[in-house]
Amino acid sequence: REHLFKFWASQINRPVTLVGASLGGATAVDFATAHPECVRRVVLVDAQGWIDGLGPMSSMPDFFKRAGVNVLKSVPLRQMANKMAYFDQDKYATEDAMRIGRLHTYLPGWTDANVGWMSSGGYRIVNSIPQVSQETLVLWGKQDKILDGSEYAVKYKEAIKKSELVWVDESGHVPHLEQPSKMTEHLLEFCAQSQGEPASQ
Repeated sequence: REHLFKFWASQINRPVTLVGASLGGATAVDFATAHPECVRRVVLVDAQGWIDGLGPMSSMPDFFKRAGVNVLKSVPLRQMANKMAYFDQDKYATEDAMRIGRLHTYLPGWTDANVGWMSSGGYRIVNSIPQVSQETLVLWGKQDKILDGSEYAVKYKEAIKKSELVWVDESGHVPHLEQPSKMTEHLLEFCAQSQGEPASQ
């Protein structure tokens, strides 16, 4: 949150439309409720948030945390996650997609950062979700096999007062990758509506 606020203050310094996908959705909720002056609208894309914290994992010795984090780099786990993420697996769950999905795990400091995040207990935002005061678009892949939209998307719609729920058909957990044109269309329409203007073509 602190890092995101400093970036906003130094590079943007005006209210934004904040988009958060998957775990980034929890980041978006956390930031929008902590710094409402920075955020004009919120867009949650197949967003994590309804599972509070990491449970017993946060109190494990660092050795076990590091071992668990390193598993996230493994090819078998990445291949499994790759297939779960997409509706059209033949088209999108490719070897190249798996390799790209692993790139961030080789960044300097990535393991230490993840161990630190685990030790912190992870995101605990369930009580913050109803406090989101901004207009919010909940976008959800209709065939998401990672976070069931019939449960989680509906809960977001019910919990956030000024929200609307839009389903993205023929999409799994990552509509921004699998249906980018549809997602762009929904985003432009949402932003235009909140400004009282017609969507750009």
